[in-house]
Amino acid sequence: MALELSVPLIFFMPIVDNPYDFGRIAATNAISDIFAMGGKPIMAIAILGWPIDKLAPEIAREVIEGGRAACQEAGISLAGGHSIDAPEPIFWFSGNGRCTGE
Repeated sequence: MALELSVPLIFFMPIVDNPYDFGRIAATNAISDIFAMGGKPIMAIAILGWPIDKLAPEIAREVIEGGRAACQEAGISLAGGHSIDAPEPIFWFSGNGRCTGE
């Protein structure tokens, strides 16, 4: 019997100076939770909170690309997400996967 897993949205504020690494860390954290439960990741969804009046969109693009790269390494797609205007940068990630229940 297979069980569907959904890791709740896990959010990160920047913990490193490199935006690409920031995105990779956020994505890897959510994906690794699925592996930790004995599951196989299927897809991920992201939400980016960005201070559009303070930081350039190119930096946001790097954050997203870091998250996408972590997903590709895990063999899954970044299936979608949303973006919002926020006072500080923040990146939410949710992973979905399947577990055999063994």
